[in-house]
Amino acid sequence: MKPTTSLFARRVSLFWRIHFWAALIASPFALVAALTGILYIFTPQIEAALYRGLEQTTPAVVMRPLDEAVAAATAAAPPGWDLLSVAPAYRPGDTVKLVFAPGVATPG
Repeated sequence: MKPTTSLFARRVSLFWRIHFWAALIASPFALVAALTGILYIFTPQIEAALYRGLEQTTPAVVMRPLDEAVAAATAAAPPGWDLLSVAPAYRPGDTVKLVFAPGVATPG
């Protein structure tokens, strides 16, 4: 056996060993990224199933202004809870989605 052949074989073996360990270390991170990505993609469908009764209502004759909905929800929110986000109703029958959290207002 030539010395160059054994050197080549050792390098190939080393390459595959490094490749194996790199894949073994990186695979859990790739799996977590894939699973959380799938959850992120299907968030609207998951929320629609979880909040089925809260996202639709009987359409009113006239849609009320968004300011009125925000003011009513802010008045009904517990003291110390701040408004984080607003998702308006885009079609008749949709509801306005408001997200509140305790004590997150920026100091001002």
